[in-house]
Amino acid sequence: MNSVLHKHNVSYALEKIGDFLRGTGSGVLAGWPETSAKIIVEALQELEREMRAARLTPEATVLPVAAYTARELQKHLKPEPSDILNHNAARVYYRCLCSLIRELRQIERQLEERAHRAS
Repeated sequence: MNSVLHKHNVSYALEKIGDFLRGTGSGVLAGWPETSAKIIVEALQELEREMRAARLTPEATVLPVAAYTARELQKHLKPEPSDILNHNAARVYYRCLCSLIRELRQIERQLEERAHRAS
């Protein structure tokens, strides 16, 4: 199994959202933040499918919280109504998402190890 988060370049997408929230780098360019959030949401959806295929329960992991956080950031960056009320709250959601993605990377590594042992 190839890393879903790596394949979708989630690290770069997170970096672009961070740039936007800090007002620096290419993340401030029109379209980058919204596109980056979309990439992350899609990667998390794919990861959920892969976890289910491996007979894991995504609800027993941080995946649902990460997906919620990513969707709310996506809405906020469009901009659409979301649970994120202001710029400071968006930064909190962003930092939370970064932390959750780190945890999901560990889960992906465990899935890969499990697949190697099974083959």
